[in-house]
Amino acid sequence: MTEMGRRTYCIYLLCIAIGLVLDPPTTCDAAGTGPFSYDILKTETLTMRLTHQDGIRQNASEQAPSLSTQNASIESRLVKERLTFTAELSQSLLNDKSGEIRPGSQDIAWRAQLSGQGSRYRWGLSTRHMGPGYMTFSSPAGGAPRSRYDFDSTIDIGASMVSLSALRRRDYLYDSEINPVVETRQGAIRYTYAGLPGAAKLLSGYSLSTMENTQVPISGTFDRNISQTITLGTALTRPKWTLAPTYILKKTQEMSSTEIDIDTSVIMITSEFRPVEGFSCSPQFSFSNTSRTDTRVQSMTRQSALNSRLMLVPGTLAVATSLSHTNCRTESGSVDSDSVIAGGRADLSLDRFIPSPMRKSASIQGQIKRTRDHVGQNTTDEWEARAVLNIVPRNDQTVAGSAQRSPYR
Repeated sequence: MTEMGRRTYCIYLLCIAIGLVLDPPTTCDAAGTGPFSYDILKTETLTMRLTHQDGIRQNASEQAPSLSTQNASIESRLVKERLTFTAELSQSLLNDKSGEIRPGSQDIAWRAQLSGQGSRYRWGLSTRHMGPGYMTFSSPAGGAPRSRYDFDSTIDIGASMVSLSALRRRDYLYDSEINPVVETRQGAIRYTYAGLPGAAKLLSGYSLSTMENTQVPISGTFDRNISQTITLGTALTRPKWTLAPTYILKKTQEMSSTEIDIDTSVIMITSEFRPVEGFSCSPQFSFSNTSRTDTRVQSMTRQSALNSRLMLVPGTLAVATSLSHTNCRTESGSVDSDSVIAGGRADLSLDRFIPSPMRKSASIQGQIKRTRDHVGQNTTDEWEARAVLNIVPRNDQTVAGSAQRSPYR
């Protein structure tokens, strides 16, 4: 007989996310006065913008540091609608009331992008860097320092479309025994054919990625990881429904003191039904099979889900529900568990009730989860409730001392 396990109750009450743009200073710690932006040059082919934002900490002590950020951006349309260059340089500064802390290279973030497009192709080449000391008002603790290089391209050949992408990323740029330097390289090619009868599409892709620690590997971690993924699928779209079955085959090699091969195959079926205006439901199903050479254990995971959304009052009130089931087990019987999750959410727009330059909404969310371990003969129940109030700007201006569409927030 199954023994009822412990119950974990988590309640998150009134989580408030507020974004302030060009608004009076607030009394919230680590809040900003709103960025001040000035276009020093704006023509049909060139835009140059400076942005500054000061922090305010009225609830903090006299010696508490305050944050300010400066940003300079440029956008040049080298060839109208054909070739565009954008660049952005941002710096964060801390002031400890006794004098401004001298900035350094670790407090700087920058990015640059060159993109082009034609009638049947588009491409983009970009690079970015974020120092370990760089902070914004939306992330005052800073983020993981990284540098990144990206390339994306798409060629449209009638009913066929070919996409190529490449990525090189380096995390934790400065060597540290606590945070090792990790370098990731990825490359992918995708092919889509839309000439099948019945408006169906053929989808295929291949990707290769490597992840490598550039320091001596820490015990229990891998020194080098190589993954290859092949994807085959199709998509059938109708005015009131969509069906997309997909097959994924992935092979991973982890190499350190020993070499481990992990093979995974996944079958997925995703769909969406839209029988009437304002209502949709999305049944999903997947089955995965994984084997490892180190443990010689084969594991299987089966997942099914049903999500739905109903617009009760267009533009004002919407209700969403979700129900999912997951079964995990191994061929040897050492693992056998089931998990059922049911949730619901109601979203209410407050704009029609409280007119203002800000966009306001409130939502109430709830979720229950039951997990049964058939091997250990125990059951765990969890539930969660949450109320959220969102106040964000209606325009696209930046909240955190960087130019519009900044990647550093």
